[in-house]
Amino acid sequence: MTHDPSDAGIPPGQAIFLPAFQLPVIGDIADPEGRPIFPSAQDLNWFRPDNPHWSYCAGLYSLGQSNLVGDGHEENMILQRDRNATLLIADSGGYQLGKNTFKRVAGKMSAEFLRSQEYDQIRMEMLAWMEAHADYGLIIDFPAWAIGEKGFIFTRFDDCLSETVRNAEFFRDHITGENTLRLLTVVQGRSIYEALAWYNRIKTIEAFPYAGWSFAGPVAYDPTIALRMILTLLREGRLSRDENWLHFLGQGSPAAIFVYNVIQQCLDEYIGQNIRLSYDISSPFLLAKYGKVYTHMAATKKGYSVQEEKFTRNIKNFSTVYRKKWCKWLGPFDDDIDYNDLVVTGTKHGVDTRSYSVLAHRNLNIYWQAMKSIVLSTELLADPKNRGSSVEIHSTLTRFGSCK
Repeated sequence: MTHDPSDAGIPPGQAIFLPAFQLPVIGDIADPEGRPIFPSAQDLNWFRPDNPHWSYCAGLYSLGQSNLVGDGHEENMILQRDRNATLLIADSGGYQLGKNTFKRVAGKMSAEFLRSQEYDQIRMEMLAWMEAHADYGLIIDFPAWAIGEKGFIFTRFDDCLSETVRNAEFFRDHITGENTLRLLTVVQGRSIYEALAWYNRIKTIEAFPYAGWSFAGPVAYDPTIALRMILTLLREGRLSRDENWLHFLGQGSPAAIFVYNVIQQCLDEYIGQNIRLSYDISSPFLLAKYGKVYTHMAATKKGYSVQEEKFTRNIKNFSTVYRKKWCKWLGPFDDDIDYNDLVVTGTKHGVDTRSYSVLAHRNLNIYWQAMKSIVLSTELLADPKNRGSSVEIHSTLTRFGSCK
């Protein structure tokens, strides 16, 4: 892929929504076996551009879930993607490393392990996976906001920063350049002062192939820190045609999506240079894990939010129930799924794996509809004749789509 999101069907002027792939959903979708219900595993592969039911062209995958080997079927939804029509960002899983929960090295992390040959081998395999399968890859970063969490191996900001720099230098020294992987550095910090200190160190790594930036933790979700960091990047020429990507890690609420699209429109209008902003969210997957489904987007006292409810025996058929209540917000399989197709286990996870996959697919589609309505509302707001009038914007936000 040329790293132009337009090649993947994402138009200019739109911040890029990246569903954060979660196992076991993608493993189940890749499994040719499984319970013979409709939708089938392949029907649920929304990362397949020719899926006749519904597809989406971008995603983020955290390597903390991966065995980094690329064998078997578990990651086939990602590994066998159409690279000319999809966009994939690989997150290094630095938080999972720091928490000792990274799949390959769970329980081994320590100051001594960070200097071991085994750790170097893990970093090599991680970079090789990114080069083989991703368009963009995030360096291994250890978040300062996790200091004090149980199990997190770092206790000082300076240690998080210095080890992140060492990881960036390792990627710089070992990237082969045989594929088109572009590397994103990460800015962490619990305050604007820490964020600036982190950035001022990261930006000076000699000969690093900077392709863009990622904000994480408070730098991503605190608007006062995020906006100051964006202005700093612009003032110093670190958002440009060469360093043209800005990703917000783990942030994708309706309010955040609105802001990101406004920022994207401002970057396009006043800066140009094809700077692209992206964000990722795992909520559609996590809700499905507990048997919850998105229903529609509504205005609340705190703003707009995507509403959810528990999938229970009371919901005999998605289409019958939701067409009456929220006919504008139907999923791709609502005419075909009923309770008999899904298994509610009664455990804390709510549903079995295939049911989890079905509900996750539906949640993702509903969230995508919400994202589209937010994008349209920002475009309406950008038109001067619509400013000062909220009627059309409110209608767009709450009534996206059409009844069948």
